[in-house]
Amino acid sequence: MTTKKSLPIIYFVIFTVLTGCTSYKFKKAKSFEKNGYFPQAIKYYLEFASQYKTHKLAPEAIYRAAQLYQKELKIYSEAKNLYFDLINKYPENKEFVRLAKIGIFNSPDYFPLKDGNSWVEGDSESGGENMRVEWFCQEVSTGIYKITKKYFAGKKLVTTISKFYSEENFELRESSEPDFKQYSVLLKFPFDKDSSWETERDNKKIKITIVDTEASAKTMAGEFNNCLKIRYEDLTFPGSYKYDYYAQDVGIVLTTVSSKTKKEYRNSELLSYKFK
Repeated sequence: MTTKKSLPIIYFVIFTVLTGCTSYKFKKAKSFEKNGYFPQAIKYYLEFASQYKTHKLAPEAIYRAAQLYQKELKIYSEAKNLYFDLINKYPENKEFVRLAKIGIFNSPDYFPLKDGNSWVEGDSESGGENMRVEWFCQEVSTGIYKITKKYFAGKKLVTTISKFYSEENFELRESSEPDFKQYSVLLKFPFDKDSSWETERDNKKIKITIVDTEASAKTMAGEFNNCLKIRYEDLTFPGSYKYDYYAQDVGIVLTTVSSKTKKEYRNSELLSYKFK
């Protein structure tokens, strides 16, 4: 016989069982993800998000599936579709909308910002014997990264320069200060050929143009395909250009310069890189 005192206990048990059943697929997906079974994890995450649209874990499930497509499987089109889906379905969830925008911008990731990442750049003529720049990335706060560059002439350290970077509203931003009250826009999504924008950098007004989305670059660090080729034009001295080649999941791998003749001359290139 059920008494009034036992009813709360029964309700609690029923609630616990139902809640456990609801989150079963999410937990199963996390288990698959932890053990490296990424397609299976994606399947369970998306099934959970589809079946329990109003569950508090639904946005996270879509986000996790998108992250696996982006970072593990490198299927960027699927990752972007899921990120956009997340933004459209849960616009009120500001944190996951913010993360989804970063995910879209980084599918693929042309400028990997991660604590501990490092790059070594050198002049192309001597292979870094004459000039070398050592980059080191450090996360100073959530979403804010400081990249310190050490410039060497031969073996002598000449100077050290640090700047801050963040990814906000589909842009890669660079600033001299971590508050980003003033910043330069180095990359802007969507990465369409011939798209351009103007920004200020180092007290100069420059025009930045995406001139190619499938460029190739051969450097001492390796060969890279499907690079973004970015052109910088100092609007104070129009007609002189600098080009940066951004490789997927690596960053800047080659820098060239040219004039109105359009012939490019190699200036510096990636010698090596090490990611955490």
